[in-house]
Amino acid sequence: MCIDYRKLNQKLVKDKFPLPLIEDVLDTLQEAKVYSTLDLRNGFFHVDVDKDCRKYTSFIVPDGQFEFNKVPFGLSTSPGVFQRYVSSIFRDLTRKGIVISYLDDLVIPAKDEKGHVVENGTTKPSTAKTQAVRKFPESTTIKQIQNFLGLTGYFRKYIKDYSTIAKPLSDLTRKENPFVFGTLQNAAFENLKNIMSEGPLLHIYKYRRRTELHTDACKQGYGAILLQEAEDGKLHPVYYMSKKTNTTEEK
Repeated sequence: MCIDYRKLNQKLVKDKFPLPLIEDVLDTLQEAKVYSTLDLRNGFFHVDVDKDCRKYTSFIVPDGQFEFNKVPFGLSTSPGVFQRYVSSIFRDLTRKGIVISYLDDLVIPAKDEKGHVVENGTTKPSTAKTQAVRKFPESTTIKQIQNFLGLTGYFRKYIKDYSTIAKPLSDLTRKENPFVFGTLQNAAFENLKNIMSEGPLLHIYKYRRRTELHTDACKQGYGAILLQEAEDGKLHPVYYMSKKTNTTEEK
């Protein structure tokens, strides 16, 4: 509902809080590759009208006379008041460039999606993450192995048989095993670095597309591949799942 407040607007003291300039917003977005947009539902109605001023917002309809408890549409001060309200809530995030607010619209720009690049219906690890893996120094302590596995494990869904490949390294983190970084461990280390350096890519899952789940298992571990038919009519990987076997399962 929007009331004709033209006469009231002539008497109002204007809230001079500025709305963001579109040019400034566009400058902020120039390096972003991924955008999340949010719309604040019933935006103005989240801001209270001062009790002493509510009588000025009153209006008459066939059912009677009413007044607004929340900021209504149609008041010349509403946009400025609401922008001030939103800006105060997101002030810290705005200063860090995490959130951009324009009235009831929020934009969250990012160079990538938490380490992932999303484009053309596919996802892949960001260049920064693949470089971090490629430049990771040879590990000589359990802590370094844990850090490396934490870094690569975050992207395990991109790597076929990740758990089996990483098993020589993950076994080193078990307390009952002596720490020996030998040929087998180095091969696993370099293998994971090479796979990540090649920029593994997955297609984004889409409903109603032909989908297949392929599974496999061996003594060292088991895994699965979720495949889906793309526009080219071919099956492409959507997700890799794997897990190494424990001592009981190995039997």
